[in-house]
Amino acid sequence: MSDTIIDHFFQCVVDGGIVGAIKLTTDDVKLEVQAPSNVSIYGKFHGHDGVRKFFATLRELLNTEAVAVRSMLAID
Repeated sequence: MSDTIIDHFFQCVVDGGIVGAIKLTTDDVKLEVQAPSNVSIYGKFHGHDGVRKFFATLRELLNTEAVAVRSMLAID
């Protein structure tokens, strides 16, 4: 894995540290999830509260104990 802020963010997520991941972001962070529109985690999430909402919804829907990041795309 390379050593970007995105890498550190998702490593925190993989390690179960959503709080740590959020600390790596600015107040105006934008997270966009691309999926079919009928998937409830589809959409754009803004700010720290948006990131928390996304991961809380993901945890509710998937009831998962682990996360694996298979690929990432960062766009300025």
